[in-house]
Parts: sequence; C-alpha cells; structure tokens
Amino acid sequence: MKINKRLINIAIISLLIALTFTFLAYKTMKKSVEPEKRERIAYFKYNISKGNKIKSEDLYLKNTPVSLIPKNAIRNIDEYKNKTLIVDVTSDDFALSTNFITRGETRVDVDDMYQLGIKVDSIDNFLGTQLKEGNYYGLLYIDSTGKSGHIFKVKLVNMVDGTGKIVIESGDGVVEEINIAVETHEEMRKIAEMKRLGSFELVKIPENKWEEVTKPLEDTDSEGETNKNKNQKENSN
Repeated sequence: MKINKRLINIAIISLLIALTFTFLAYKTMKKSVEPEKRERIAYFKYNISKGNKIKSEDLYLKNTPVSLIPKNAIRNIDEYKNKTLIVDVTSDDFALSTNFITRGETRVDVDDMYQLGIKVDSIDNFLGTQLKEGNYYGLLYIDSTGKSGHIFKVKLVNMVDGTGKIVIESGDGVVEEINIAVETHEEMRKIAEMKRLGSFELVKIPENKWEEVTKPLEDTDSEGETNKNKNQKENSN
C-alpha cells in the first residue's frame, strides 16, 4: 500500500498544534492553581492627618500579592519614622513613599499669614521657573489687555498635582495649582479679585529689589492699575 506523504505531513502538523495548545492550557491551569508570590509592604494602621510625623507604631507590614503592590510601596518602616505626612491617610491604606516629605524635612511656616490657591493655567511660563517651597516670589498681575500691574510679594507654600498630592519640586510632577501665602488680608482679597479679571505670572525677584518693584497695595485698584496713573488719565481727558 502506497503511503500518502501529504496526509502524513498534515497529521504531524496537526499533532504539533495540538501539543502546543495542550502545553499552553497546562501552564495556564498551573498558574491559576499556584499561589501568587507575595511581599511584605507597609500599611497605615490609623487615620492620620497631613503634617503629622509618623511613628513606627503608625504602620504595619502585611503580605500582599505582587500584582497589587504599588510602585512606591514602603517595605522598611524604620526608614520613614519621624517623616512628615504631606497628605491625609486612612487606616489600611498602602503606605507610599510619596506620602511623605523625604527631602530635608521642610515645613513652610505660614501660621500667621493668609493662604490661597491659584491654578497653574493662570500663570504664564510656570514650568520655566524652578520653584522651591518657602521661598518668596513676585506674583505679577496681567490684565485682560495684556498690561502688567501690581506685583505682590508671596510665599510659596506648596505645589499640588492633578490628584491633589503635594509636589516637592516643580520638576517632580505635573503641577496644576500652587498654594501661596501673603502678609495681609487686603493682599489676599486683592489677589482673589484679580484672578477673576486677568492672569498672573510668578517671577523671581532679587532680594535687594523688592522695594523697587512693589508698590503700596492701597495705591492699586482691582484692575492692577495705580490710582495715581488712573487720576492722570482722567485729568488728561
């Protein structure tokens, strides 16, 4: 009897395909049966507000499936003792390195100042300025016609990203809002009024130039124009 080589080749190929599918099915079943690898990572034991320093008893370690472990999970609790929280945390939340101030343990002292937030999209060329919390900057008002007006001296409290987390340095994330502090209630009120009428640019002023570039606030109206200049225009008309 003559053997049909074509049929033999088809049979061999079919067998190989069947073996391949059987092997893949076996691997899938084996993976589903075997327990997933776990690692011990830190969780918060209590609800804790931002600004508090963490004690070792505030955290606990728990075996967690590797597929659920966040990128910035903490594995060594001792490394984060006495670090300051920069977000509010809830009991049994993952403890993440991004929850803490880890660079120099700074806290901006603004207890006796007035604070308010400004969206970054209202600040021109924001990312072109390297910002540092606690430093003073000039907040330059730009009116709807593009003319510049009053410069406020403001202290940068912190920078916030789109998720509400504090960004330590301006290059570390996408900053969407900055929180600033000013000395007087009048400055706070004026900035709140002006940000509805125009925009702001944050600028770095040399320490010895502040008196030169800032004008008394009482001489500036809500449009950023000095009353003296306004009166001169009115008189010329």
